[in-house]
Amino acid sequence: MPVTVEPALAGPQHGVADGRPWTEIWAAFGASPGDEPDRPFAEGAESWNQYLARAMAALGEIIERHPEQRVLVVAHAETVEAAHTRFLRLPSRPGVGFAVAHCSITWWSHRAPEFGAARWQLVKHNSTRHLDQIESAHLTPAARESGP
Repeated sequence: MPVTVEPALAGPQHGVADGRPWTEIWAAFGASPGDEPDRPFAEGAESWNQYLARAMAALGEIIERHPEQRVLVVAHAETVEAAHTRFLRLPSRPGVGFAVAHCSITWWSHRAPEFGAARWQLVKHNSTRHLDQIESAHLTPAARESGP
């Protein structure tokens, strides 16, 4: 499978806040950035809605370039949120969020149901089952026996 880097799917640009703890960013911003999705949370940063527009457009271009093909996107949690926003046709900040664990798998499929037009279907969200075997392989026998 050829690898293509899609720069438009990079995470949100944080401007001068890059590398600072979120607690400091939220304190300086006066709220969670998601509470004001049109306002950049720091100088040089993208607003949430600017990021969503960029990421959703990039996802759309990928879909157009690969009709009827399987595509793997390796990305940050924000890109998973952008995909959910696009495929579920949600407003930019619907009042709900999506938990996305590190290294998790989210799987969307575009398929036709028995009757009607093809539609996006969320097959898996935030699955970390593939990590179970890796995690247990790194535990000592005593730790495996004692459980979590």
